[in-house]
Amino acid sequence: MSLEAIRDWVSRIPKAELDMPSIPYQGKVYTPKQILEMAEAGTLPDELQEKIEAGAFTTAEEVYQIGLQRVKKYLEQLPPKLTLYVGTQPYSVKELLEEVEKGSPIGRAFVEAEIRKWETLYRR
Repeated sequence: MSLEAIRDWVSRIPKAELDMPSIPYQGKVYTPKQILEMAEAGTLPDELQEKIEAGAFTTAEEVYQIGLQRVKKYLEQLPPKLTLYVGTQPYSVKELLEEVEKGSPIGRAFVEAEIRKWETLYRR
């Protein structure tokens, strides 16, 4: 995959996604922006390029970790005093982060929703 192919791939990703954890590789999850920067610097590993080209860059465990990291990033960007409602139950941002961390049914629902979004954007 050439630099131009990476640029084309990144150009199809919504701007709001460019800084979101998206592509796992060797124990780290990269953002599309980081991948583009590595490609431009000539440091993007061939194996990672091939995985992106094939759309085969995740296992089920990696997908869950991506969803988890993305939800945490979204929640951490919210104002701490914000109250969110899940059904009729109010939660602070901190409480929702705790639910996500402990894998409660509410936390898993947030992660699974984010996984569905990720799959729409990155799976072929």
